[in-house]
Amino acid sequence: MGKHIDLVYKDLVFKVLKEGVIKGDRTGTGTISSFGNQIEIDLQDGFPLLTTKRVYWKGVVAETIMFLKGITDLKFLLDQEVDIWTRDAWKFYLKNKVYLDNVFNGEADMSLDEFRDYTKKYGFDMGTIYGSQWRDFNGDGTDQLMNVVKAMKINPDSRRLKIYSANPSQTETQTLPPCHDAFQFNVREGYLDCLFQMRSSDIFLGLPFNIASYALITHIIAEKTCLKVGKLIPQLGDTHIYSTHLDALEEQMKREPKELPTLKLSERVKHFKDIGEIDFDDIELLNYSPHPSIKAPQAF
Repeated sequence: MGKHIDLVYKDLVFKVLKEGVIKGDRTGTGTISSFGNQIEIDLQDGFPLLTTKRVYWKGVVAETIMFLKGITDLKFLLDQEVDIWTRDAWKFYLKNKVYLDNVFNGEADMSLDEFRDYTKKYGFDMGTIYGSQWRDFNGDGTDQLMNVVKAMKINPDSRRLKIYSANPSQTETQTLPPCHDAFQFNVREGYLDCLFQMRSSDIFLGLPFNIASYALITHIIAEKTCLKVGKLIPQLGDTHIYSTHLDALEEQMKREPKELPTLKLSERVKHFKDIGEIDFDDIELLNYSPHPSIKAPQAF
């Protein structure tokens, strides 16, 4: 058995607090930052959704499905009442004004609330973000996701089972350049491991969400390829704690871990011709009883 995800997470928090340095950042908030960290999670021990605070599972599922389907329309998330990309998309709209199918030149700037209402009705393309790169890299028809799934079956020992989210030539056509910019699979003795890389990792709000998302992706692909889930390995570049999250983390660190939940996928998944067939009804989280959520502001 591996170490409980909450204990792995606590160790990382304490390491960054002890060894990190004070740095400025894009948002002007200020961080304690440590560079070049790696943690390891055994997915056989249970689904790695933190129990020392409630993680936004609905958001994890909606965003992951959106990426796997290659959807870039913010309306997909808002239809599920998931608001996690809205503020960044609004800032992207204010910066660009004319983008793809959204033409706003000559009109007064929409407030955040007006933008949200507009998007619920008409949609808003967030550009070449994650799912676009996974399913149609560089707009040239390269379906990285299904290419990897197919390669996994033909040559499970391949060292090329890697998917890139970052595309330096398209950063100006993305609502946000990817924080988690690549992930790689490894097949060993019937198990599927996943290593994902992050150029920038917000420990309190972002990392627990990212861990859950890549764990979900690994479960889905393992089910599709008739493998068991193995290790999940986050590799973290700039690993930071925002100054506005210190009190929240202090509260979280006092809490004792609880039993991990389990993930149940529908029988449909193993028969998918395309991973993008995944839908909300295919995913069920069982026995998740965490400590209460802890609120802290997102840095923009």
